[in-house]
Amino acid sequence: MLGALFRLVFLNLLGNLVLLPFALVGLVRRPRWVRIDIKEPLPARPARRGLRRGPSLARLAESIDELSHDARLEGVVVSLGHLGGGWAKAQSLRGVLARLPERGKRLVVHLSSPGLHEYYVATAADTIAVDESGPMALLGLSAEVTFFGGALAKVGAEAQAEYRGRYKSFAETFTRDDMSPAHREALDAVLDDLHADIVGAVAAARGIERERAAALIAGGPYQADAAVAAGLVDHAAYADELEERLGAKLAPFRRRARLRWRPLRRRRSVRVVALHGTIVPGEPGLLPRPALAADAAVRALAAARESRRVAAVVLHLDSRGGSAAASDLIWHEAARTAKKKPVVAYMEDVAASGGYYIACAAKKIVAQPGTLTGSIGVVAGKLSLAGLYERLGLRAVTLVRGDAAAMNRASRPYSDEERRRLAAEVDALYRQFVAKVAAGRGLGVDEVEAAAGGRVWTGRSALAHRLVDVLGSVDDALRAAEDLARRRPGERFDVEDVAVHARRRGLLQLLPASLADLALLGEERALLYAPDVSVS
Repeated sequence: MLGALFRLVFLNLLGNLVLLPFALVGLVRRPRWVRIDIKEPLPARPARRGLRRGPSLARLAESIDELSHDARLEGVVVSLGHLGGGWAKAQSLRGVLARLPERGKRLVVHLSSPGLHEYYVATAADTIAVDESGPMALLGLSAEVTFFGGALAKVGAEAQAEYRGRYKSFAETFTRDDMSPAHREALDAVLDDLHADIVGAVAAARGIERERAAALIAGGPYQADAAVAAGLVDHAAYADELEERLGAKLAPFRRRARLRWRPLRRRRSVRVVALHGTIVPGEPGLLPRPALAADAAVRALAAARESRRVAAVVLHLDSRGGSAAASDLIWHEAARTAKKKPVVAYMEDVAASGGYYIACAAKKIVAQPGTLTGSIGVVAGKLSLAGLYERLGLRAVTLVRGDAAAMNRASRPYSDEERRRLAAEVDALYRQFVAKVAAGRGLGVDEVEAAAGGRVWTGRSALAHRLVDVLGSVDDALRAAEDLARRRPGERFDVEDVAVHARRRGLLQLLPASLADLALLGEERALLYAPDVSVS
């Protein structure tokens, strides 16, 4: 015990002696203005790259907090590239940057050929500049859904599906050639919510009426001089010209070396488990699309539950859904963990259908206003290729033992009896989904039904329907988890980030999982998907 204590004290002293020269240089050479480049989408939490942490919104927030407490610093110039991602990520980034002007520091954002995502984030600044050559593609909001029903009919294929919830529109993209009234109603409501948030942010930032802001964000594309004239930006200037405009040298931001003392007693931690991608059974395959594999997720949650050091867990969700069985397995493991220690869910761009199903195991759910969430519904079915077989002169001969043994074969449509069995299965899954939401959220079944029906909501509307508890960022979820886990006033926690990884397997083991991932409306019969819609 004394030997371990001596080693810890010695390592603290040695580490701080190494950092001391860098810390002294930082104190002497602190700049008045610094520059931060954000040229790629930032994940919310850091991923490990060997011994180092990769760039992330969490690391940016630490840097912003450090800068905001620097008495010498006047301001920060953020050079913003293409962001990508959804509106929840943009809202999180904007919230982090807004801390600077809120704490009395100037914030200048420089844009190059921005779209609405980038401009929305830039409105956190008190000054916005844009390249002279870069058009601003402010065209408003749109949502697009592709329907395959007509194309499938032309080749003799038919998607056959049973679904519960009139807003559960995933199957409609394969069975219809146009948008149903319910589908249109839900997407219009999502666009209305997002549009209201963006318009409100632009109006407040630029000091204009909401009607004017709405017209401006849909009036592009703008050239730089037109954007300045409209009051959207303050300057048309290239990045290298900002020093002259500010009258100060811009120094690249480098985090200052700090003398740190590791606590003599290891602190307890909050573990953030990243649950991202399409939910599939078993282990991840070889396909490049992100997949949240049930077996790997169960292992990660079980490890967090059994770790003595882990005081609480944050489920970092970004998933449209997937397999009902796989979603239920992950939910079950999260629910087991919640019985032993606090579990909080943070829902990022999308946590719908199976993604929301998992979140309901948490004691508290946090989402951004623009998080797509809900889609409490079930769809199951298959793709019947009977017409295509006939056109190609193919004939499938099937031998069975059991009336419904061949019901999932693509070579034939469902019989009436098979349809009845499929409908019964979907009914049971839907009742299970609604019941688990009701239990997890402390709501009555009727209350859940009013928000269910397969409808997708924004985080703001989901809050009104009590599907989420708090609007905020992953930092808010972390604080909530710490509050729930704290044993004594002032207790501090470390934060651990854990990705869900597959077991090491050879190619012959990975290939079946990859082929299984290709199933859409086939053998993986019970699917909980949110509609694949991009809002931009």
